[in-house]
Amino acid sequence: MSQPRLARSQVLDILRAVAILLVFSRHTGLPPFSMAGWAGVDLFFVLSGFLVSGLLFREYRESGRVRSARFLLRRGFKIYPQFYLLILLTLVLSPLTGLRGRGAKFAAEVFFVQNYFPGLWGHTWSLAVEEHFYLLLAAVIGLLSRRGGEDPFQPLARWIPVVFGAVLLFRIATYAHDPLWSYYRNLYPSHLRIDSLLAGVLLSYYHVYRGPSLAAFVSRHRAWLARVSLLLLAPAAVLDQSRAFIYTFGFTMLWAGFALLLLIALYPQRRSVRRPGRGGRTLAALGRVSYAFYLWHIPVIQLTDWAQSRYRAASLAMVLASPILAFFVTLAIAFLTTWALEAPLLRLRDRLVPSGLRAPLVVAGPATGA
Repeated sequence: MSQPRLARSQVLDILRAVAILLVFSRHTGLPPFSMAGWAGVDLFFVLSGFLVSGLLFREYRESGRVRSARFLLRRGFKIYPQFYLLILLTLVLSPLTGLRGRGAKFAAEVFFVQNYFPGLWGHTWSLAVEEHFYLLLAAVIGLLSRRGGEDPFQPLARWIPVVFGAVLLFRIATYAHDPLWSYYRNLYPSHLRIDSLLAGVLLSYYHVYRGPSLAAFVSRHRAWLARVSLLLLAPAAVLDQSRAFIYTFGFTMLWAGFALLLLIALYPQRRSVRRPGRGGRTLAALGRVSYAFYLWHIPVIQLTDWAQSRYRAASLAMVLASPILAFFVTLAIAFLTTWALEAPLLRLRDRLVPSGLRAPLVVAGPATGA
């Protein structure tokens, strides 16, 4: 089945744009996704697991080895500059914002444990989950690669489903121990959320090592896969993440639904493989800066809310305009920081620490970004 690189890459960027729009809608209360918007992070997780593990799988197929340290260093060039710029500006401006207890919160952010201990920002917990995932992925893939052979990663097809079951049991046990909802107990911990990322890893493994069989499977069952995906994602449209069903079984349904959605996008029907129109290209452009957008959208939303309260602009027009203004301000900051900070450092990274891949299929990044 033909899979043009450009079309597939843009489709994945569009999915990242959908994820960031879901998250933004949730945090601003802007329709139509204010209820289901929290699920955007799970879509980011599945995409990240797929894209990042794919780099390691393809590195092994091309070179016969996996360089875990190089992989982590390249990840750092992508993640850390914008993230630590946000943390630095937060500390510099803390006297104006009245932020308290910033020592412990700063440490939680710097060491990426803000999903277990309160940090400076509520939305950076997902970066901690990702950072823990990167370390685990580099260690496991690096160790398996030492087995040698054409496909040393076959055990993943057995191990990852076992981990799926274990993580689900952890979520159920956490609820049984204390049914009272808490972000730090039920939503943020890596050991309760890493199955979403591992779903992307499993899909990536089959995509790289069993691509033709997977393509044939999708071709035969596309309609059913789409229906099952919608069925699995449906609870997120009507139930909040604080509902017990969602933060136990619901999270499993969510990553499964998004994995099926990604699977359909990876193997499009031949007649649908064409260059996206203007709307698709616009979404793809947003997807390419989704990491920066995710980082900066909460500070911008808080700034616009502060300005609205400061000037008592509580009219209906201002209530509606505030999230729209926040969107475009965040978008401008995302493009600016990507152009001025991230892009030059990534070029430096490619000179100092080249990936070793001859022809990268997609450019991977953190779950909450490209």
